[in-house]
Amino acid sequence: MPALQVFDPAMCCSTGVCGEDIDPALTRFAADVKFLKAQDVTVRRFNLSQEPQMFVDTPAVYQLINEEGADVLPAFVVEGEVIHAGSYPSREQLMAWVGLSGDGAHQAAAPADPAQFTSQTAVLVGIGAALAAGNSAAYTRFREKAEALGIPKEMLLQAANTGLGVRQQTTQDIAGHVQQDLLPEQAGCAPGSGCC
Repeated sequence: MPALQVFDPAMCCSTGVCGEDIDPALTRFAADVKFLKAQDVTVRRFNLSQEPQMFVDTPAVYQLINEEGADVLPAFVVEGEVIHAGSYPSREQLMAWVGLSGDGAHQAAAPADPAQFTSQTAVLVGIGAALAAGNSAAYTRFREKAEALGIPKEMLLQAANTGLGVRQQTTQDIAGHVQQDLLPEQAGCAPGSGCC
């Protein structure tokens, strides 16, 4: 089974799945790489910002970048040849390149659509956290992302209710502490004693 080399553009980390604005294509591709490795496929990723020497030392990639520039990345190399460049391929394409058939792969190695699940989960958590923190700007940003992903309103409402429930509980807890800290003598006042 041939090994797959992935030459990523310059990214902040080895997978690009970090920070606030995660590209769903990178999330999906990271899950696909994990799937391939579970099938005993050797996959090596190289990030232009972290391992530039590999781009120079791989003749096919070096030539590609010299001819078309770094914007052509990502590039995918099998047995020394660039077989695809410019975008992250589907899982089916990856499987074909390394000689995996759908029948022979261990389908339980990854969920059916991990990219969508991960993206949706991140947005739903963001909505809940924004409302729990009372951050309307963050809520608006995550709400826009939710619309772009097509997340059903029922799921958004559940995330929103969770966040608002946390905020309400926090407010009640703080109010209780304030009463205990600032009005401790009133806790034991008897009616008519003059202290209340």
